[in-house]
Amino acid sequence: EVIGQKIAELVNERKIDGFERDSYGQLKTSLESDNYVVETLLLAGNPEVPSDAALVVIAQPRNPFGDDEKQAVKTYLDGGGKLMILTQPTLPPNLQQVPLTDLVAQWGVEIASTPVAEGNPQFVLQREPFVPIVARYPNHKITEGLGLSFFPTTTYINVPSDTPRGATITPLLQTSDRSWAEGDSGQLADLRQLRFDEGADPKGPLTIGVAIDASPTGSASPPDQDEERAERKTRVVIF
Repeated sequence: EVIGQKIAELVNERKIDGFERDSYGQLKTSLESDNYVVETLLLAGNPEVPSDAALVVIAQPRNPFGDDEKQAVKTYLDGGGKLMILTQPTLPPNLQQVPLTDLVAQWGVEIASTPVAEGNPQFVLQREPFVPIVARYPNHKITEGLGLSFFPTTTYINVPSDTPRGATITPLLQTSDRSWAEGDSGQLADLRQLRFDEGADPKGPLTIGVAIDASPTGSASPPDQDEERAERKTRVVIF
């Protein structure tokens, strides 16, 4: 079923070739062994996601998306597309987050920019407080069988209390009760002063992974395609 299906990754992100620490060459090789075709997607100048893309991956982008590029991704999702977003918090001096909330705003989901800190001293790894632990998993295929896990340098995701009609939003990963989102950039410069500020910092448990399943919202299809569209689902996963 998967032979020839494409997994596309946009440019100016994590490299899909090579085996450096920040590259995805090993993952690409694994996907290709399952008969997927993994390609870089260039939307600049041709803002359209290929119709045969099984999945689009946005992996820690370095440059902001143009309006036409964002619209191309939205159009793909409206037709029942599949999207994975891998993002990161803003950390000085040179790790800056590219805003991606626009891509999922239709479901009321907000991707934050501040880093999540771990407040449990038993789990602060090598004096690195920005490695929160996760031990809370819902009943979902993606996290099935996972035990205690760690997520270096992550931000959090706000999920709406009222789910939009036609959509299911599932928190996949939640940090500990002693974690928090650190919003004071001054404390980031001196980790020895790092502390939770009551009333200012969002307190854990915080959601750092989300799955969205929604009915396609694209323009009406021809009558002979209505049943096919009804069976398709727009799916988005955010880490």
